Amino acid sequence: MGAKPNARQTGFRRLVTAVCAVAAFAVVFALGHWASSSNARGIAKRLLLQRRQPGRTLRIAICQYGTRGGMLPWNVDHAADFAEEAFGNGADLVILPEFSFSGFAELTALPELIAEFHRLEGPEKIRRVARQNRGWLQYNHPVQVDGAFYNETLLLDPDGRIAARYHKRNLALIDRRSKFSEGRLPVVADLPFGRMGFLTCRDLDVALFADQGPDGGEIAASADDFAAACRSIEEYRGADLIVGQLAYAAWWTPTRRNVLVNDPITNALTRLEDAAAIWTRQTGAYVALVNKSGFEHGHGFTGGSLLVDPDGEILGRASSGTEILYVDLPLDGSGRIARMDRRGEPPEVVVLESGKQENRKGLGCGGGETGKQEERQH
Repeated sequence: MGAKPNARQTGFRRLVTAVCAVAAFAVVFALGHWASSSNARGIAKRLLLQRRQPGRTLRIAICQYGTRGGMLPWNVDHAADFAEEAFGNGADLVILPEFSFSGFAELTALPELIAEFHRLEGPEKIRRVARQNRGWLQYNHPVQVDGAFYNETLLLDPDGRIAARYHKRNLALIDRRSKFSEGRLPVVADLPFGRMGFLTCRDLDVALFADQGPDGGEIAASADDFAAACRSIEEYRGADLIVGQLAYAAWWTPTRRNVLVNDPITNALTRLEDAAAIWTRQTGAYVALVNKSGFEHGHGFTGGSLLVDPDGEILGRASSGTEILYVDLPLDGSGRIARMDRRGEPPEVVVLESGKQENRKGLGCGGGETGKQEERQH
């Protein structure tokens, strides 16, 4: 028989047992705390997402959310949280909606809104998110340049530097009332993952004019409208991905005959789907439309963000609520977006001969005469 442990040995064993128990409890507690965190939820969600091939796809995260009027600090933090979650779920490119940190109410005081955004170090916070996550991040916010106000989109690279800048060109009535000026910057930027085009809200109408033709469609487009739309569409041709940032309110959205319907949300979502299909048909690019959701100062935003492929097929569509939509786009051997249709071939872009227009929908344009564009609000 072995000797019985003495008191000293027994005490040592009890001490070791106690230390192990405390360490085990600490590990369990830490794991439980981590598992309840947004980071853990993001990793878990990433594992549940469609399996991807690293280096062969570009994961796009479309962030659809609402902002709170008069609460800029909260809005900036809220948007940064969305971007952090998206990057945590493996996104390579994160896109925020139009007026990413503010609502319509603040547009009546643009100088104060811009000054407050910088006082809160908003640009630095967003750049830091891109830099720390080594990802691309696109947002939209008003800016003042040489005394003029612009509705500005910025694309940040993985170092947090500005890779592309766009100013909204086609202004709605609310833009003009807010004293925004029409942008003149290029609409397409050449980036490491491909050529990317930029749209902001009412810029979508350009493709509708081009698609319908002069005086022949459901939208009344003059020869001038048609010619101007064709010139604008031509600038986007050659883009691999076109991104439209929106703040689309349901009851600001009439039908194409300018008659409000009983279900404005359904009508608005259908219009977004139609606009995306027209843009991809006119350019052969992937098209992502990123909208706001929720309510703010009496405006109800429809959500319904989506991404369509060069065939016009919907690859992903968000609900009408708060959501992050993830879509993986294929990359070619050089790491750039591969624009392929369902047959695995480059998409066909239908362009008419200069000055000619078929009297049916969906053909596109190649030229036309000049004229004046009718002001419409949506």
